[in-house]
Amino acid sequence: MRQDGRSTSKILPAVERFRPERGHLVRKPPGDGPGFWCGAPGSYFDSDSRRFYLYFRLRYPLDQGRGREFRIASSPDGLDFDDVTALILMT
Repeated sequence: MRQDGRSTSKILPAVERFRPERGHLVRKPPGDGPGFWCGAPGSYFDSDSRRFYLYFRLRYPLDQGRGREFRIASSPDGLDFDDVTALILMT
């Protein structure tokens, strides 16, 4: 609320309901079964190179080291990514 009593809140446009079946998988987990997943992503669009960059981690079951691999991938369209670099933690 502002000092003059008017609200500072903004009305945002309606957001389409989340529909997982319409999604596009950009990275698969490193294995099948419980404990394998790929996620915790962050993304960035570089306006100079006109490319999308995706940061994500690969997770493994606890007995295989859990969270030990981090990657950065690049894409011209935000859908099809190629790995740029990987950091693998040795345990």
